[in-house]
Amino acid sequence: MKNICCKKMWNLFAVAVFMLIIYACAETTGVYQTGDSSTETDSQRSETKISRTNQQAVPVNEISLYQVSLEEIAERIEYEYVYENSIYQYNICSFPKCDYENTPLAEYVENDIAWNEEMSQKMGKSFPMEIDYHRFDFNDDGVEDYLLCESGPLFNGRWGNGVQIFIQEEDGMKCVLSTLMGLHRSPTDHESLMILDEKTNGYYAIVLPHGGEDIPEEAVLRYNEKTGKYDLPADKSWGFMTADSDFVNFRDLERNHKILAYDICSSPKYDYENTPLAAYIEESYVTETEETSKRTGNELTMEIDYHQFDFNGDGVEDYLLCVWGSLYCGSGGNNVEIWIQEEGGVRKVLDITTRLHNSLSDHGMLTVLDEKTGGYYAIVLPESNYILRYDEETGQYGFGDIVKNEKKAND
Repeated sequence: MKNICCKKMWNLFAVAVFMLIIYACAETTGVYQTGDSSTETDSQRSETKISRTNQQAVPVNEISLYQVSLEEIAERIEYEYVYENSIYQYNICSFPKCDYENTPLAEYVENDIAWNEEMSQKMGKSFPMEIDYHRFDFNDDGVEDYLLCESGPLFNGRWGNGVQIFIQEEDGMKCVLSTLMGLHRSPTDHESLMILDEKTNGYYAIVLPHGGEDIPEEAVLRYNEKTGKYDLPADKSWGFMTADSDFVNFRDLERNHKILAYDICSSPKYDYENTPLAAYIEESYVTETEETSKRTGNELTMEIDYHQFDFNGDGVEDYLLCVWGSLYCGSGGNNVEIWIQEEGGVRKVLDITTRLHNSLSDHGMLTVLDEKTGGYYAIVLPESNYILRYDEETGQYGFGDIVKNEKKAND
């Protein structure tokens, strides 16, 4: 009898715990209302939208309507409110896959892998590469399409990693988006990529990862029937890659130009004291950093290295100087200067800020073309599609023409 009573008490306790869990979940999803007698159903909530005229935020579909993992729920909390359009899917990148060999992407990916290896050999260093894909029916034709992520030094830029969307059609695959996006963090960790319940010319609208609760219009990509691709944002101020963003694709560079040196920054040197730049560096950088550190009471860091290359082909190596530090870096990168050795000393022909120095042993690539203007080789800066050419009138390098990116699905 005693055992039966104990068993009943345990059963009652288990039921009580279960009811508490149900109540907690219901409160989280909004089934129960506290402090307000009004009762609004989930279906009513899902129909509520925002008018841009009054800009009032209202909740959209509750998480209880979806069967998702805890990780997905955590990601979806960021998107509590949206403008005008309801969300069709919160994140299509929750479950990355890596077996591209068994997909129609195989040939395309294999070409990229071969190109990555070829470039590694040309530049004398090994470039790592990570590949994964995600499946989603972007045009709602009943056939799942592919979102491909390729990450690595040759596929990344200031806006993120390489992302392509391929649509499955009867005659093969069609690339409708090729851009850089802050999507891939690791093979098992991705930012959320949201799909809106809104179509343009039969294709769902895509929301770029933007790190906020509200969805700015600039973050929404829509399909353009005329171009057969998704349109990239027009406004650079949000930090998204735009149609005219500065990013060089080495394939396009090789198509139209002969490359003299793929990367002149692969072997940085640090003994600037033994170069003609020693006095300049001590006065302009070292002394200023030390004095500012004393004045502010903060120990400011600084890293200095240089690279040698004969920029004017006169048989004498010149200097590319990189300075990284609290006083010499910004959102655009670090200080980069080019100094030419001449009979009377050294002369500065370039002084800009660009993303070249990552660490003392890790630099972006600076490419030199086998093309001369005014006796000086043209150069292409990292993460830029501008070719810098020497201007005889100013005696400096200036921004010249632009490398047109025309990457195709069959590259």
